Amino acid sequence: RATWPSRRSTRWLAARPRGAHQPVVLGVTARAAGLGSEDAAHCVVYETVSGPATAAVRLLGLDPFEATAVLARLTPELDQVARRAAEAARRAQGEGTGALPAASAPLLDITAQAHAGWPVRLLRLVTPHRSRTMHLDHTHGHATAVSADAARPDGTKRALRIGLGGPVGSGKTATVAALCRELRDELSIAVVTNDIYTREDADFLLRNAVLPPERIQAVETGACPHTAIRDDISANLEAVEDLEEAVGPLDLILVESGGDNLTATFSKGLVDAQVFVIDVAGGDDIPRKGGPGVTTADLLVVNKTDLAPYVGSDLGRMARDAEAQRGELPVAFTSLASEGGVKPVATGSRAARRWSA
Repeated sequence: RATWPSRRSTRWLAARPRGAHQPVVLGVTARAAGLGSEDAAHCVVYETVSGPATAAVRLLGLDPFEATAVLARLTPELDQVARRAAEAARRAQGEGTGALPAASAPLLDITAQAHAGWPVRLLRLVTPHRSRTMHLDHTHGHATAVSADAARPDGTKRALRIGLGGPVGSGKTATVAALCRELRDELSIAVVTNDIYTREDADFLLRNAVLPPERIQAVETGACPHTAIRDDISANLEAVEDLEEAVGPLDLILVESGGDNLTATFSKGLVDAQVFVIDVAGGDDIPRKGGPGVTTADLLVVNKTDLAPYVGSDLGRMARDAEAQRGELPVAFTSLASEGGVKPVATGSRAARRWSA
């Protein structure tokens, strides 16, 4: 009503204080906006297909560009559905509501009911210095999977990309720094960091001289960290491609996410493997709580094990809960304060690179 004010729609809605069915409200709104029946049908059709596509990107970590491409390929079918709906609406004016199609999608209701009974649901199953600003549940029988395009546009093989995510303060940046020190003599490495409004993590890596400055780039997301690693990955992809062009050929690119919650996952269009870092000081119940970050990451890192006696965390309990949530997916208990503490993560990175070669 605020966008397209209309006396008719205002009176119609006022007469229905408890609301009306969504398709009816959409039709009233379309009329107030001056749209025809086929235009309104196109709005409904687009909403019907774009909702599941967006959910697939967020819940399953699918490549947003591939999801959009699927929608584009559906255009002829969507146009046909909209034309048929508009024609049925025109016939209904003379023939009555019996002329309207009664098509439905019962499988949506059936699968939703089945999903409600799953022991583990998708919502639980289901990464000179320059700064860059962003514009606005699976298991593996092998080491990892190369999901993003494994080749550059010219056909040459690109670097392996590993994303590191996890809550604020869990030790993601310290893990990245330790990995760089451990692997820089055997692999050509670069790093992309993500922060909301600063380049704090990139500056930390620069101060500690883990890599030359030209091998470190920062992305300032300006929004929730998961937006830049899952929903709109364009800024991170640009940073990755710039690094490969500027200092390549590279063997490994580490993409560190800003601190986020247990639902944070990387798009498969951005990284090939995901490492999720939690720490014992956050509570020994984190593995049991699950979330896509905990349950689906290629490697779960439980960091700061040296603090367990001081914060009352039970490492055995964390190990059992992690195994229950993750099945055969690996878990590494680390203390970066100890010599060689990052070795389990470095071993996983080497294995991922060997598998993707």
